[in-house]
Amino acid sequence: MRVFVDTNVWYPIRVADLILRTVEFQLIDLAWSAEALAELTRVLIHVKGLKPESVENFVEAIRSTAPSGRIIPRSYRHLIERMQGPDVDDHIFSAAVRGGSVDVLLTENVIDFPQEDVGPHCRVLRPDELFSELVATYPIELARLVVEMAGNLKNPPKSPQMVLDQLRRAGLVRFADAVQELMG
Repeated sequence: MRVFVDTNVWYPIRVADLILRTVEFQLIDLAWSAEALAELTRVLIHVKGLKPESVENFVEAIRSTAPSGRIIPRSYRHLIERMQGPDVDDHIFSAAVRGGSVDVLLTENVIDFPQEDVGPHCRVLRPDELFSELVATYPIELARLVVEMAGNLKNPPKSPQMVLDQLRRAGLVRFADAVQELMG
């Protein structure tokens, strides 16, 4: 499943960690465009106030985790003018999703990406919807992934339950509940 992540999904960091680990576990393929990473960089620096060096390291982690996920401009530039969604700034992303044969556009702003823009084969989902589907399909892998996330947090250390609580606060309620149930 090829997934394009809208800027508003890449934070908080625990959600970004979940996405990148899901790619590393080969449960999804991450698709991205240079424009999407440029917007992410701008938002993280100018809106979220993160240090440019930290943001560049994060963006590089996205690129290196999914090096074959880049959607090349010639596959979508010609589609931009045909987009009709309410946010003109998102037209380039709708076009990239359509031209890049993306299966899922992951966003908190579902209304900004109408079906006629992204194409008939792309689903526009919120993170909790996608990750709830994934945990139903890959329960052992997702439970292991959450344990791994917790195990890598050292300063301060966090338990898997604490990671699930962070994901719940970030809106992944059904996903966190499903993983917690799996863990007993």
